[in-house]
Amino acid sequence: MTSSQEVLQRIARRLRQERQARGLSQAALAERSGVSPRMLALIEKAETNPSIATLAEIAAALGIGFGELVGGEAAAAARLIPPEEFATVWETEAGSARLLASGGRAELWDWALAAGARYDASPDPAGTVELIRVLEGTLVLEVDGTVLAVPAGHALRLASDRPYAYRAEGGGPVRFVKVVSPVGR
Repeated sequence: MTSSQEVLQRIARRLRQERQARGLSQAALAERSGVSPRMLALIEKAETNPSIATLAEIAAALGIGFGELVGGEAAAAARLIPPEEFATVWETEAGSARLLASGGRAELWDWALAAGARYDASPDPAGTVELIRVLEGTLVLEVDGTVLAVPAGHALRLASDRPYAYRAEGGGPVRFVKVVSPVGR
């Protein structure tokens, strides 16, 4: 896996490149994204570990996909991505989220949640959809007042442009993969 510092350096470079390519100052991007100028400066210096939600806000303000901001090099016709290049974007005792691959605006993620853990997500940009397949355990999804238990082997479709939460239920850990695609763009 790619180290956290390598991921932060990659994000710093891409953010600076994308912002400058659009002729935006940090202040202008801050106004567009709702992320403070100080936070943007720290991200561009690779001196902070921003949340997934913060990075998603920045990517949306730049008009690019999350994977384009966080991911590696541009996609070739075909490219093998070894596990050491997966970008761990979120990792705590509660679980982890790794960006495995991205292309265009689609992203492939591997998620793990410890038994009893919960992850509260901020809304993605309008029109974003997640396709999820549970590999291990039972994933509980909370969205729009609905609670949906998804056992291993099952899949689901989620309109993720609203607040939602993932939970690991059933006394064991949960592992799932998801494809994120902002289909509304």
